[in-house]
Amino acid sequence: MLVSRWEADEDRALDLLQEAFVRVWRALPEFRGDSALSTWIHSIAVRTAMDRMREDSRRARREEVAGRGHSTEVADAPAARLDLERALAALPDGQRRMLILHGIEGYRCREIAERLGVAVGTVRSQVHRARRKLKEALDA
Repeated sequence: MLVSRWEADEDRALDLLQEAFVRVWRALPEFRGDSALSTWIHSIAVRTAMDRMREDSRRARREEVAGRGHSTEVADAPAARLDLERALAALPDGQRRMLILHGIEGYRCREIAERLGVAVGTVRSQVHRARRKLKEALDA
């Protein structure tokens, strides 16, 4: 079962499966038959799982920030965020995209490679180079 690979918790996996089937049901009138029905359903299930991953990642980041309270780290956050944004903007397009997909959005290298149609090694090297350049820019 595909969703059990995405979700270790059985209840969450069943919830994800139900959400995927609701999306399939709603999108069924749009199915053109260009591919096998199972392939089409599989792609919807994968997109559903990836959407859930992004939601969970964003929720965890919001909870982490909310849990910090009003410490000095939060007070210094706008300047640090501005530095980070500038450093990210200075990265080459490919490296920036890979770093955002992997480090911020939470995609695995294999998922990124499949979605973009590139080798997994390409994704890993781009993420590595982006992190190195980002670190150098923030240390400067």
